[in-house]
Amino acid sequence: MSASRLKIGWLYPVNRPCGIAYYARKYVAALQEMVELEHVDLDELAGDWCASCARLNRCDIVHIQYETAFFLNKRKDWFPRLCRHIRRPLVVSLHEIYRRHPNVFAREDLPGRGAILALRRALYDYRHPYQTALAKHIRNNFYADLVLVHAQCQKDILIEKQADPECIAIIPYPVKRRSTKAGPRFNGNEPIRLVSTGFINKNFNYALLFEVLERLHFPWQFVWIGGVRLDEDAAVLQELHRKITRNKWQDKFSITGFLAPCDPKNISLMDRAHIYLSLFSARSSSESLATALGAGKLIIATRLPFIQEMVDRFPALVPVEPDAGQVATMINRLTDDRPLRNRTFQAVDDYCAAFSSVQMSRVLCTHYARLAAS
Repeated sequence: MSASRLKIGWLYPVNRPCGIAYYARKYVAALQEMVELEHVDLDELAGDWCASCARLNRCDIVHIQYETAFFLNKRKDWFPRLCRHIRRPLVVSLHEIYRRHPNVFAREDLPGRGAILALRRALYDYRHPYQTALAKHIRNNFYADLVLVHAQCQKDILIEKQADPECIAIIPYPVKRRSTKAGPRFNGNEPIRLVSTGFINKNFNYALLFEVLERLHFPWQFVWIGGVRLDEDAAVLQELHRKITRNKWQDKFSITGFLAPCDPKNISLMDRAHIYLSLFSARSSSESLATALGAGKLIIATRLPFIQEMVDRFPALVPVEPDAGQVATMINRLTDDRPLRNRTFQAVDDYCAAFSSVQMSRVLCTHYARLAAS
């Protein structure tokens, strides 16, 4: 069956301010030129289960944008029930996958043997519904005919956790190119403008960021474009403000608060930035990083597995270890070395062309057509 004749039901958070919603909007903008789309909002599903499931079952294929927390109501996991009600071939896209969750003690590290260990595991499962649900979903291949990930490192983790490798396919993270201009020129008469974007979160290495900024021996300005999304991250923001005050950086380190990607202020700040800093301590994909690539930025990123895979394809990112001296040295190099900047800008162009939203949508449509045919 031709993909152009297929009707695809997309279940995703249509209006939430989150990376998965922004990711989904890029895809559906490209996909609507290739297939017929039925948009079902996760919030609508919670409000009218029967009507939403009926809409999905009138499609040829159903595609869910997955995040475990979307399908938890306190300790109740309703993702298996949802999948049982879907009577069409099911595709599930994953975004964040870890061997060990960075912010939670690992179940496999529980001490003890025999009945004591069994009791501790039972208590762990009760107290950690997110981890318990995710582990169950992985073992059951997310109840899907096809599970999509962004990188080989994510697929490897799923296989280690007992997912079926035959059900998993890799489609690199899509990039929507917004600017084809090279970044602003470095002018010795003005500060170097550094930027990071996204929601304030525990997995960004803010300690490393402050160490780097303390080592810079030239004028700089840093802007974090974003704010807090989760209540649990409010303490992180408060600590950032305390450090800014302690260092007397109020005139050179700013945090904007939440700005939508399409907000003119967001776009202006990104366009004016010389270098984008992606200093994650843990992450396996990043919508904010894709946005920076789409804006044609020079990017310095900590060398996580998914970052290394991106660099192996195209040197569009400058990878570094989580070492303040190394990051500061690389900022200096990018500032001074025009040939390096030009090579990096060219690699950004190549990466964005190879993995554009349109190109990745075409790849996705080949999977849709294969599922429909089978």
